[in-house]
Amino acid sequence: MGGYLQTYLDLTGINISEYARESTTYSAFYFFWRDELFERCMKLFEDITDPIEPHEIEVRLMLQGHCGIAIHPDDNELTAFFGEPTGVGKYFDRKPQYCLRSPTYSKVVDVVTRSEKKRNAPCVVIYNNTLMNPLYDKVHHYACILAHTEVTFIHTAVIARTPNGIPVAASEIQKKSFSDFFAKLFNGKFGFVTDLGQMGVETVGAHTNVTQGVEELWNARERIY
Repeated sequence: MGGYLQTYLDLTGINISEYARESTTYSAFYFFWRDELFERCMKLFEDITDPIEPHEIEVRLMLQGHCGIAIHPDDNELTAFFGEPTGVGKYFDRKPQYCLRSPTYSKVVDVVTRSEKKRNAPCVVIYNNTLMNPLYDKVHHYACILAHTEVTFIHTAVIARTPNGIPVAASEIQKKSFSDFFAKLFNGKFGFVTDLGQMGVETVGAHTNVTQGVEELWNARERIY
């Protein structure tokens, strides 16, 4: 019982059991939710002047809080630029110039400003919000919360299989045996301690009983998302 995805993973040499354990770490969940949330914040613009693709503007707004729109000299087309406001203007938060940056073109140009009536200025700057803050910090914040929720949810289910404490290994051989034992538990298999030296092994007094209901954790995840 495999199917297309199983065949694909087998061909790429991925060990499913090992991959499953590694993908349940906090860092793995963080990267997943960071990318997922960032993607959900895209597609704000449904229509924009050709030939700029909407996501080119959105990425710059989300990552740096502002985006410069100007003519690229190579093709004389409107282009979305990374950049930085610069110069000394009438207000602290509105600069008269913008430093355009791209792999093939960089230049400091004048900005269209309502106060200075530069209607013919070569650059228009779009701001993500009034304070020019990027959205990435908010994405990071929620990705952290969701990653912790995911780890707690999965580990609650796994720890429920071993509610008597955390065993302490007295040697590397015992450590390896315990590692294999918990790996089997994680994958829903029967696990056995193979080192006879672990007979009568003690466990630390860590509280590993499940105190949070799985349903409550799942609901918390759904509400955050």
